[in-house]
Amino acid sequence: MTEDAEKQEKDDLCQDAPHTAMHHYPEIFDRALAATQGPVLSFGCSTGEEVRSLKALTRRPVHGLEACSERLRACRVADPSGVYFKVPEQLDAGTYGLAFAMSVLCRYPGAPEDFTFDQFGSWMERLDVLLRPGALLILWNANYDFRDTATCKERYEAVPFVLVHGGQGFDSECPAGDPGSGFLPKFSSTHEALGELASRAVPLAFKKRCTTDWAPQETACASRGSA
Repeated sequence: MTEDAEKQEKDDLCQDAPHTAMHHYPEIFDRALAATQGPVLSFGCSTGEEVRSLKALTRRPVHGLEACSERLRACRVADPSGVYFKVPEQLDAGTYGLAFAMSVLCRYPGAPEDFTFDQFGSWMERLDVLLRPGALLILWNANYDFRDTATCKERYEAVPFVLVHGGQGFDSECPAGDPGSGFLPKFSSTHEALGELASRAVPLAFKKRCTTDWAPQETACASRGSA
């Protein structure tokens, strides 16, 4: 990759910090898997620990999406049999019944100009295409409220998501009860900082509304995964 291409890739990333770990959000994972069916997507999977953690919890297909070439290579080295993609357009529309975007749609530390609401909305449009009607979307530590986007207003509704235990693994940031949607600063669609109470009120979980004109897509994801 050329120096210019590397710079462009970095500029296009949502979250430019690679930190991740195995079993980061155990109760969130368990409860989301129990409430859904179908393939699972780790959106912004970094070096693949989230994918491998989810694969340890379910026999359902679990795929990873990572825009950073270096991290994508690390995914494939650590998990040679895994299915990983670089851009959403490489995946089949309407495939996934569950998607996690955990500490991905954000910059930290950062300001709204580092990751704008328009960028957030564009990524949410690209993620939405991959989810089947009725799918569950878990958004942790986004810098914006998904409810402010046209995508959410047209096709999603927030759903309750209550943790029984909390405080497990990286869930130490997730108290029992309603965990909120993360500890990072949140901003309005006009880039005004939300207060602590407003930030805590941003939902964690969204369900894609069902439609009458949708049919399951044939998918080749289990055999694909090109860069």
